[in-house]
Amino acid sequence: MRIEIIRSKICEISEGITTIEEYPPGDVEEFKKLGINGIYRRTEFVLQNVIDIFAILNYTGSLKLLKKSWRVKNGSSRISSG
Repeated sequence: MRIEIIRSKICEISEGITTIEEYPPGDVEEFKKLGINGIYRRTEFVLQNVIDIFAILNYTGSLKLLKKSWRVKNGSSRISSG
């Protein structure tokens, strides 16, 4: 179940980034018109999905597994324990 949620959020992140890349404001005036409902909102949506994914991973304990895996692959001296 959680993996489907994460996959869905990754798709939303990808779509959000694509939207930001494909439809940037053309000039300063257009950027001002977008305001809080434009590019800021799109960026906020993408970042919130990233935070949601980390929250899910943290809740399930998956971040600890990822951290251990990272230390094994990259050497424990490169990653601080915490």
